[in-house]
Amino acid sequence: MPPRLKASAGVEALQQVDGRAQVALALDLVARDKDPRAVRAALEVLQAHPTREARPVLHTRFEHLAADGVKRDAGTYLRAAIVRALRPIAGVEDLALLERAVTTYEWLPPRSEEASLLRSAGLVVLNDVDSRLAGFHAVRLLADEWTSRLSGEPALTAVGVLASLDHYDPLYYYALHQTQPQSDVLSD
Repeated sequence: MPPRLKASAGVEALQQVDGRAQVALALDLVARDKDPRAVRAALEVLQAHPTREARPVLHTRFEHLAADGVKRDAGTYLRAAIVRALRPIAGVEDLALLERAVTTYEWLPPRSEEASLLRSAGLVVLNDVDSRLAGFHAVRLLADEWTSRLSGEPALTAVGVLASLDHYDPLYYYALHQTQPQSDVLSD
């Protein structure tokens, strides 16, 4: 059995406080901590306890990670968590960040596209903020050539968004005309 990883100081500190102190510590960890585990735990706190104070911190951290995504956030896991933490407080002032999320593509060696989770998370929150714009992105992502063969994302999320908007025409077209449709997408 592999050795158990010790929780970072930031994760331990988050576990020892609650309420307003926990939110304040989470904001500080997202802003300053370099340990991805601590940042992920802090983002979970902010998602569970939404506060408008988080918006500038979330935006700044997202931009920092996106500046060199492959090195700073390989797989886009932290950026996707930032978008999910933004969801309860998202508004029109977040549109630029959300559009950046739904249009992000990053390749890791040897040639694997790894930003499908970020595009999916961005599409969900974009749908909350501007459903018309989300509908356009959902059509594009429905037949995205870089849809993950393992998860079906972001096409699965696009199906959900289009269905929630009663936009069934693109779904019908996808089912009939994709040369290699993904079975997960068709079954949804």
